[in-house]
Amino acid sequence: MKGLSRAFPLLFILPALVSLAQLFFPDLGIYHGPRPTAAATVASLSKIVLLACCAYFSWSNARALYTADHDISSAWVRLATGWTLYCMGQMTLGWYQIVKGTDAPFPSWADAFFLLAYPCFLAALLAFLHVYRQAGFGVGTVAQQWALGAAVGVSCLTVAIPLLRPALAAPTSTGETALNLAYPVLDLALVAPLVLLMRVAFALRGGSVAGVWAAVLAGFAFMCAGDVLFAHFSALGKVGLDPYVHATYIVSYGLVAEGARRQGALAAK
Repeated sequence: MKGLSRAFPLLFILPALVSLAQLFFPDLGIYHGPRPTAAATVASLSKIVLLACCAYFSWSNARALYTADHDISSAWVRLATGWTLYCMGQMTLGWYQIVKGTDAPFPSWADAFFLLAYPCFLAALLAFLHVYRQAGFGVGTVAQQWALGAAVGVSCLTVAIPLLRPALAAPTSTGETALNLAYPVLDLALVAPLVLLMRVAFALRGGSVAGVWAAVLAGFAFMCAGDVLFAHFSALGKVGLDPYVHATYIVSYGLVAEGARRQGALAAK
């Protein structure tokens, strides 16, 4: 188990470095040649594997916690369902990128899976908050929660709006523009409950549970950043900056999987 703990981060650190290396060594052979290039294959496969890990560890947590706490098990089921849908979306993209050697259309069926995942994510996070509140772990008064949510939302929007303006003004189809804006907005809707969960986590069992939610929160933060960057760069036509986007998504999925894996390790103790 300790070996897995040390080795697991390499599943997302190394592929992210492969993507980012293109910015510094653009002439390497892995970034050129017939599509899909070696680097593109690594990026696509790593996302699928990491999302499968997110789903697997979340389902495992739901199963492990079922008898001990049915409510928190149900929350993990919702989170697992979301990551299963997200993995199916990424596999759809992988079909185009790896098998057909081309870019997936945008919008595509992959977007249907991605969008369906967000209600599951939000339902899961709200369920976790409910469980902790019922258990007596304070998440602040309702007024404090609204104040924190508003502060987090304003902070995120301050950063996101300037980056999303090109997506809104770009001469793209209505569907493409809507999706470029929808993903960051949906990500931002998840930030407030995640921040509240972090407040709870630091009061639970020392730093162990806090480590779980720190990884999950960071993963969702990177996912939001990836969606904003994708919308920004695609609207400006800057495909040369794709390595940033690939690396951001890879780190995002890896961090969430690491958080879910840590929860499983805690449940096994």
